[in-house]
Amino acid sequence: MAHEPQDEASEGFAYLPERAIWTQDDFDQMGWHDATLHGLAIHERETAWGQLEYDLLCDIDYLFQWVKPVPPSRYFSFWVSPCTLEFRDVSDLAIKMDGGMPLTISGLELVGRQERRPNDWVYEWRLEFHYSMDIRLKSHGFEQVVRAAPVHSDGQSLDQEKRGGISYGMTPYRIDDQPASQGSVEMGD
Repeated sequence: MAHEPQDEASEGFAYLPERAIWTQDDFDQMGWHDATLHGLAIHERETAWGQLEYDLLCDIDYLFQWVKPVPPSRYFSFWVSPCTLEFRDVSDLAIKMDGGMPLTISGLELVGRQERRPNDWVYEWRLEFHYSMDIRLKSHGFEQVVRAAPVHSDGQSLDQEKRGGISYGMTPYRIDDQPASQGSVEMGD
């Protein structure tokens, strides 16, 4: 997902992720460094057995790929997508905010995990920000939904128009509507 920088973004090509939904099982393949947080929401839902559970939803711009500068430029560019990062059945939520913007993520750390019953894991997470915020929580995992195809950008975040505004949508964009498979693909006219 977010790996070594690619050499350059060739004109007429686009980055295409492997899939549009990622989970805690993919954690080791992912990286949230320099992703931008646009919003947080708590979603209350009732389980099939009548119990209330709360999910933490994060509206982020996820950096799929860093692109090395093409001389004479000295600056990286990026393949960026608006995504919803959902932590399911959250407990022990603590948010510390000291002020300062923007809300740029330094990293997501898996602090620990515990199996309460067979195949029933509780994960402890720390979402750390560069400047002003720290979020700690426990959850039954996460799901990150890619809501739109990655856009090649000079910046690490997208403006509200390009990203479709603030959203906590859980509908993934359809990768199979793209013209080819994962990686850099040629885009049609």
